[in-house]
Amino acid sequence: MMPRVDLSMSKAKMTTHIRTLSLPYESALVDVVPRHPEEVELALSVFNARTSVQVLKRLQSCRCNNKSHRMLWLTPLLYAAQKYAYAPDDTSNGFGKLQYLAIDRTGISLAEIAPVLLLPSLKTLHLYGTSPDINHRSWDIRPRSSRVQNINIMWSNLLSDDASLLLQSCETVVDFRYQQSDVFGSNTDEWLSTLLEAVILHSRTLKCLVLMAYESRIDSRLERWPQNDSLSEMEELEKLELHYTVVMGKHREQNTPHTDETVSDRPETARSLHDLLPPNLVDLKLRYDKSFMHSHVDYTAELRDLLRDNSSRHRKLRKVVIHYSHDIHSAKFPLMLNTLKRYFKARGIVFRYTVYYSLRDEGKYFLFP
Repeated sequence: MMPRVDLSMSKAKMTTHIRTLSLPYESALVDVVPRHPEEVELALSVFNARTSVQVLKRLQSCRCNNKSHRMLWLTPLLYAAQKYAYAPDDTSNGFGKLQYLAIDRTGISLAEIAPVLLLPSLKTLHLYGTSPDINHRSWDIRPRSSRVQNINIMWSNLLSDDASLLLQSCETVVDFRYQQSDVFGSNTDEWLSTLLEAVILHSRTLKCLVLMAYESRIDSRLERWPQNDSLSEMEELEKLELHYTVVMGKHREQNTPHTDETVSDRPETARSLHDLLPPNLVDLKLRYDKSFMHSHVDYTAELRDLLRDNSSRHRKLRKVVIHYSHDIHSAKFPLMLNTLKRYFKARGIVFRYTVYYSLRDEGKYFLFP
């Protein structure tokens, strides 16, 4: 529990207390006291905990419209991080023991948060609802200078360059999860290309990779997407959650959704799903969308082929999860899910699936099992 400043003290006493600390950002705190004393209290609590705090979570933002006021609690961390950039071993900067930082729905952009990557013991960064940086601020962080290893970004709108810089800033990434809210400032294929290129920098250490986006954004906006050969080189990767199209590619003519005839049936020379996936996966989750699946592909056989008898790949696989969105306008069902469940169960592998039926005219979704 972090020490708290007594909010019951008068605003005059709080101002006096701040000035006795002689902080370099003293004026910023003093200016906010009359309007948002609770934010000043939080900032002082963070400051007072600087020598001992190991876990810090900011789960709600104040209702003030001024972003600098909403960021006030972060000021002590940012100041300490900037000092570490020049004196990485100087523990007098504070926050030298902080290992976990979670920032939730504060309206702060990744570029504004970025300096905290330099805190010496920070290993896990969790961001929820992070905003895009429309001002395109520059990052003053050298590549591979951060010790952050676990990055979890949920329901955020990030510029592809910012997400890439985040990965490049880290010396070693073990766990990277990104749950997309929308693609901001670029189209989907550019966004994914930039992000996957950055992920490859950590192919020798990455054990978990989760890239989630709405299927409609993946398929409707990816007109031509090549097969992803880089995933097969990630020998340390044990958990993968990804859209099928991002793995296997999408080569087809311009499509009109909701009809089987619109998808090109022209077979293409390509590597198999077995060969494109990382070889040592333990936990696999793939997302499919019927509206953009080729009628000439046997998707059931592809999944069975993961356990090819004459191959050493995928011998560690213990769990397979399928997330499938079915187009109600199409009668054909491309996956024999119960057959797959029996097949994997016989081999000691957990197989689970979720099917979404979209009734667009009624705006409802049904799912099973």
